[in-house]
Amino acid sequence: VTGALSPDALEPIHQSDPTTLDHTMGTYVLGTEPASPLPKLGDLFELQALLQQPAMAHGPIRQLLNLMESSRAQAQQSWSRWRKLMQENQSEILKNFDQIMTRLLPQYNPLNNLPYTLPLGDVVTLHAVNNLLPENISREAGV
Repeated sequence: VTGALSPDALEPIHQSDPTTLDHTMGTYVLGTEPASPLPKLGDLFELQALLQQPAMAHGPIRQLLNLMESSRAQAQQSWSRWRKLMQENQSEILKNFDQIMTRLLPQYNPLNNLPYTLPLGDVVTLHAVNNLLPENISREAGV
């Protein structure tokens, strides 16, 4: 089966309104096509695996997602507090998080404030559909 996409479909979704926060990136590309402006699904799987590590604080991530919907100022405070605690207690994991985020969002800068777009909602969605790790896809599908 083949199909055609309009040029608009290839535009990155993460061009957000600067007054709102997005917790999903929308469209991901399969494979390793370096020229695609879209984030890669493999990087999202890697972020999911990192966020599922026992050393990661899951409560603050859930709280951040909730605050992104209601209060940018509180979300920024939560983001800053989470980053500070991770830097103090889990600096290597935070470094990995920042590397993955930079691949997903080329404009991501860990030294800046909370980005307007984060793929955290996408990670939660993957978890909700019982995709715990990428290697589970073939096992669950019986392949």
